[in-house]
Amino acid sequence: MSVLSVPHHHATAVVCFWEAMESHSRQFAAFPAVIEPGQSQLTYAELWRKVIAVEAALSALGVQPGGCVATILANGAEFLATMLGVSRYCACAPVNPFLEGAELEEILRRIRPAAIVLMDGPGSAKHRRAAEKFGVPVVAARELHSAPTIAFNHKKKGASLSRMKMFSTEVTKGASRTAFILATSATTGRAKLATHSQASVSASTTSICEALQLSNGDRALLLCPAFHILGLSSALAQWMAGGAVIAPRQFEAAAFSQWIASYDTSWYAAVPATHSAVLHHLNSFPLSRKNTLRFVCSGDTPLTPGLAAELSRKLSAAVVNTYGMTETGPLACSIAADFPSQMPIAEDRSATVRFVGKSIGPEIAIMDPDHSLLGAGRTGEIVVRGKMNCTGYLDDPEATAGAFHDGWFRTGDLGWKDKMHNLFLLGSIKEVIYKGEEMILPHEVEAVLDSHLNVYKSVAFAIPHASLGEDLVCAVALREGATLDEDELRGYALGNLSHSKAPSRVYFIDEIPHTLSGKPQRRLAAETIRRIREAAATDGWDA
Repeated sequence: MSVLSVPHHHATAVVCFWEAMESHSRQFAAFPAVIEPGQSQLTYAELWRKVIAVEAALSALGVQPGGCVATILANGAEFLATMLGVSRYCACAPVNPFLEGAELEEILRRIRPAAIVLMDGPGSAKHRRAAEKFGVPVVAARELHSAPTIAFNHKKKGASLSRMKMFSTEVTKGASRTAFILATSATTGRAKLATHSQASVSASTTSICEALQLSNGDRALLLCPAFHILGLSSALAQWMAGGAVIAPRQFEAAAFSQWIASYDTSWYAAVPATHSAVLHHLNSFPLSRKNTLRFVCSGDTPLTPGLAAELSRKLSAAVVNTYGMTETGPLACSIAADFPSQMPIAEDRSATVRFVGKSIGPEIAIMDPDHSLLGAGRTGEIVVRGKMNCTGYLDDPEATAGAFHDGWFRTGDLGWKDKMHNLFLLGSIKEVIYKGEEMILPHEVEAVLDSHLNVYKSVAFAIPHASLGEDLVCAVALREGATLDEDELRGYALGNLSHSKAPSRVYFIDEIPHTLSGKPQRRLAAETIRRIREAAATDGWDA
């Protein structure tokens, strides 16, 4: 197994990402920057030519540097080149290409783009119909790449490949300009649109590159869509180091082993649902002897110790758990093998905690409701201060003001730190269920229900209760062909949880609503259950 020891320290200097890429286009001109399996490969010189072409095309379309361009593209070389060119010139708002109809129109309306970039081919027809309603230029990505380019000279092949040492310029020019507008996951409400400046992107990318010890010899397999913060930050960090990004159009579990062996993959980052799909594939198609993986990263939702251990064993690689969010990028990480064997319990809390690890750069603290910072072992809201924080939310000054206090970004998560500055996560403040005087974290209940052999997925959430304030109920999707009744599952929960944490009701539904990255959407699940209760005229539901 390739051992990875993640250093935890503050980056000494923030490297401007776009200046690093321009330097790579000369120093690493002939080296691969993007590899799209079964399609094309771009060297750093070719990628940079496309970046310049995109900028020229946007200028010709009348897009101003302070404007915004929405991209509705799937992963691949075309998307990554477009994203780089747009974000260097103006704000890039990558939109989930799986959105359509009213949902797509709503996000475009909020972004207010000066232009919209689509994929080629008949698959983009539904996107084009929505985009053309906004009266702005709508263009295929390939058309942007064919604009006239500005020539530049390359250093001769064989230049030094020392990681990042060739850069001395810190973020200065254009640092405050918005580079990306990213939609949050919206598990409890409407998605916000976080704005990241070139400075915040550069700060986050520098920290990730250093924390994961990336070099120009590494190759990252992009299994997460690049409109998601985990996919975006993975690609940018690998490029910062000068290595290659392997970018399939979409994740295919059946092709995983081939991607690892064929392209000398060093690492990949994914959400737990993707890791589970990889493990399922590896049961039938184990990796070949040519396994170049050094480590894998998991993000978005915590990876369970059991899943982490199985991943590490089957991939013969270190497993890195990361903690972060759309507004900040990755903040902290830990090696799964370093997880404490027994999780300590925070002050006056009976809830299970999740080990996060140490910061990879920013200041991380714990804040109480009165905005006072708390000491070791004290539970409160996790807050973050550093250059990688977003600048706010697009056209939402109220949400922006509420997200920051005295320079600290309020994550909305409960947690605590020990004396060694290890961070422990309890859960989202908005998702906590207050049943009487007890605080219940949904993931505790879900972990138990999900362990039942007949349960595919569960989601726990609160409903109003006349005397307790809130009560706990669950929606459950069963495995295909499985049967289970409510009393049996509640009995299983009571056998593995305290009485107060067992759900008062269990509702069986066909599918648990979730985000693209696998996060359960509790609000939508609650709405589904409310409709079921109303249709059945059930007493006790406070709509």
